[in-house]
Amino acid sequence: MQTSIKKLAAIVMGIMLTASVQLYANSADDKTVEKSREAVENADPNDWKTLSYNADKCFRKKINTEEALEWINRSIEIDANPTNLTVMGDYYYRNEMPEKAIHYYLQAMAKNGHGQNELVAEAIQVRIQKAKTMMDNQK
Repeated sequence: MQTSIKKLAAIVMGIMLTASVQLYANSADDKTVEKSREAVENADPNDWKTLSYNADKCFRKKINTEEALEWINRSIEIDANPTNLTVMGDYYYRNEMPEKAIHYYLQAMAKNGHGQNELVAEAIQVRIQKAKTMMDNQK
């Protein structure tokens, strides 16, 4: 009888611990979404950088991705550049769509000019290679 009570107590404690960790994670995610929305709402209408940064933040945490996709699309409409095109490529890569990821990475390379920024070019080339590997593994 006492063994059953101890087992039950251990199970209840485990469930409570799991629930509290989940509540904390949801709370942190809610704050990220709230802060991102606030930043986007308060940004200048032509501020592609705020849109891109906050979309990327949501994509990385895998939260609020539908709204973040709207933000990155608006950012690209304002000023398609290596930064926001790479964020869009990363979105597609994380969602296992390597062909679309490569499409955006190549656009980012083109916007970077002729190796204008070597570090940016190298970072994009690494992403392209990873996306190609993913594509090969999907076959």
